[in-house]
Amino acid sequence: MIAKSIKTGFAALIFVLPVLAFASAEAQTAGQKFAVAADGGAIEASVSQRTGRAPFMLIFDAEGNLIESLENPAIQQRRTGPALAQWLDEKGVDTLVGGKMGRNLRQGLEQHRINWIETEGKVKETIIDVLKKEEN
Repeated sequence: MIAKSIKTGFAALIFVLPVLAFASAEAQTAGQKFAVAADGGAIEASVSQRTGRAPFMLIFDAEGNLIESLENPAIQQRRTGPALAQWLDEKGVDTLVGGKMGRNLRQGLEQHRINWIETEGKVKETIIDVLKKEEN
C-alpha cells in the first residue's frame, strides 16, 4: 500500500514539476519591462549612444509592445546615471538597452538590479534582437 502511494506520488511529481517550471519561466518574462535609450520618441529613432543623457526612454513590455515614450527625467541631473537608474527602477524596468554606459550609470543599475545591454542601431530592430536573445 505504501509502495503504491510512493509510486503514485512520484508519478504525479514527475508530471507536475515540468508544468511548474514552465509556469515559473512564463511568470518571470510576463512582467518584464525593457527601456531603450533613444534619440527620439518613436520606435523608428536610433538607440542613443549617450545612454544616461539620451533625450528619450522608450519602455517596452515582454512582447515588445511600446508601453511609454518619455523624456529622460534624469538628463538635467548632475549625476545622471544614478538618477536614471532609480527612475527606471521606479518604473519597474528590468533591462536598459542603450549605447555607451558610463561607470556611474552601470553602478546605479547594479544597485537597483537592472540588467543592461550596450548596442547601437535603430530602436525597432534592437528590441526585436533583445527579445530573441531573451527567448534563448
